[in-house]
Amino acid sequence: MSIITERWRPVVGDEERFVSSHGRMISKHGRLQKISTKYGYAKAGNHLIHRAVAEAFFGPRPEGHVICHGDLGHHVNAVWNLRYDDQAGNMADKGTTWASQNKTPSTICWPVGTEYELNK
Repeated sequence: MSIITERWRPVVGDEERFVSSHGRMISKHGRLQKISTKYGYAKAGNHLIHRAVAEAFFGPRPEGHVICHGDLGHHVNAVWNLRYDDQAGNMADKGTTWASQNKTPSTICWPVGTEYELNK
């Protein structure tokens, strides 16, 4: 998957909504969901966007891991800015870049039969 091509997958546990590889969410009717960042993390309704993207594209979160945001901050929830790591790895991100730590986003889970491209 190219990071340029936006792909959509169902939100785990709420297959009426879809989340994209670019960190956006739509309803089952194709309406873009309003994202709120009022409490520090991007949220649409009851869904934290970073959690929905990670579960849809990386699979279940490993035991003892958190979802880490990369160099672009907590409001960028695209697959290239997220990874699973333990809390110590998450704290090590503060004040430094992923590149300087040789860190990369988590690997996208394949194959997935429920992946979509819009407007094709």
